[in-house]
Amino acid sequence: MEKSISDLLKKLTRDTWSSDTVSIRKIENDDDLWYAVAECKISSEQEKFVNPAGFSIGRAYLAPGDNVPCVICKADGERIGFIVLRKWSDSDQGFNWSYFIDQKFQGMGYGKAAAKLAV
Repeated sequence: MEKSISDLLKKLTRDTWSSDTVSIRKIENDDDLWYAVAECKISSEQEKFVNPAGFSIGRAYLAPGDNVPCVICKADGERIGFIVLRKWSDSDQGFNWSYFIDQKFQGMGYGKAAAKLAV
């Protein structure tokens, strides 16, 4: 039986989604949702390369088993970005993600750290 990305992620330990620098966690509440959709900002040039968080969250609403919207946080828990983990193909082996770091926190290594966790 094919498993959803949500099912696969639930099997991973919390340590899998954190490092000394950042952590990734599913959107858990209205504050996380508001941050991802309204407060987290990227430059207009960067907007050409990623889907807005609202689009990704809408996709997750329509196919929750295949899309997991998350916030990226600094080690102290402050939200600094958004990532959606998405099933890419019909198999359980194909996944991708779209992510961005708030422009206030870019150039500090958080994006690279988040990408390493996602991989």
